[in-house]
Amino acid sequence: MVIAKSELIKSAVLFEEEVLRLGLPVCKERLKRFEKKYKMKTETFLRKFEKGMLGDKPEWFDWLFEYKAYKHLRERLGAIRQIA
Repeated sequence: MVIAKSELIKSAVLFEEEVLRLGLPVCKERLKRFEKKYKMKTETFLRKFEKGMLGDKPEWFDWLFEYKAYKHLRERLGAIRQIA
């Protein structure tokens, strides 16, 4: 059985889209947990963190990483949907 390159590429793109689509709610839920725990929205956290108002608590960096991961997933999903 020979699979055409175009079918293989299409399959890979669809798989990547599904992975990204499933990853977004996971990141979003983690962001909500940070927001609930620290009683502030992610946007507020980012402003305060960037201004140096929160210090260097390791969990702030976890929150920042989670936000960047969420943003990256959204951007990639948007790009994939444009070509899929």
